[in-house]
Amino acid sequence: MSPTESPSRVTLPLAISAPGWTAIGAVGGALVGATAGSLIDYLFQHRRERGEAMAGARLVAGEIAIADSQLKNAQADKKWWGFVEMPMTAWPEYRAVLAKALTVAEYETVSQAIEGLRLLGEKMPLSPGWPKDGSYMELTEKTINYLDPPRRDAARAYNALSKLAGHDRVGDRIHPPSPDAPQQSPE
Repeated sequence: MSPTESPSRVTLPLAISAPGWTAIGAVGGALVGATAGSLIDYLFQHRRERGEAMAGARLVAGEIAIADSQLKNAQADKKWWGFVEMPMTAWPEYRAVLAKALTVAEYETVSQAIEGLRLLGEKMPLSPGWPKDGSYMELTEKTINYLDPPRRDAARAYNALSKLAGHDRVGDRIHPPSPDAPQQSPE
């Protein structure tokens, strides 16, 4: 029996040539490099997506705040002016990014509010009684009251976007019409 053998096990000498060690080092280096490169790419992609989601949330929240302000002014003035528009131009560009970044409930809240506000701005000038000169339309008490639900939806959507947009202070948020506020009687 040779000195490297024992009756219960056989031990083989580990003799790898220099080219063998070079090959092992190359393969190991390639694996480490590929893994590190992929990890860095993933981290940069994740950071880029978060930045894009934050920008989209800020732009969409800004458009929602403008729409809410226009609705609030229409209620106070009892007039819908011909120049009032709610196109929601940031939404088509950022909706896919926001769909990934928001929860399902937050995304549904935002998407439904956006569509409601956009349609309201688009359809109001088609209302019966809209003046031919397009200047403004006097709002009835009933119409003024009908603007409360879209304002509540706008507030919910804005607040759903607020954390992602970086608007985490209460003062940054828009607030829905108070349910305790005296309701105007419908005509």
